[in-house]
Amino acid sequence: MNELAENAAAATALVVCKDAEAQRLIIESLKPLAIRAEICGEVFAAARLLDKQKFEAVIVDLLLGEGALLVMEQLRFSRANRTAVTFAITGGDGAPTPGVKLDSTFVLPRPLSAASINQTLRTCCA
Repeated sequence: MNELAENAAAATALVVCKDAEAQRLIIESLKPLAIRAEICGEVFAAARLLDKQKFEAVIVDLLLGEGALLVMEQLRFSRANRTAVTFAITGGDGAPTPGVKLDSTFVLPRPLSAASINQTLRTCCA
């Protein structure tokens, strides 16, 4: 059944984040929208995925610091993914992480909650 659900996904989102709770919340929020999450906690692995696979959305945790910038830069150079909708997970106070330029379409402020993620996704998909 799980394989069937993955095959029924209308879109795929790359989630670049090491925080297990944030990953769980994002996955749960994407499922009702038929969006399959591809989780990647390693920045260089995420950059390689952007070269090989098409994603409709990319969600990057700014707490990865310079790594988040690398992923966003790789995204913009990717032929297949440069038009992907981007989300940035901000630092604990909801502001961008110091020294990290916010270059995303939408912001998911910490602390993350199912309600806040769902609200942002509704705005995006409306």
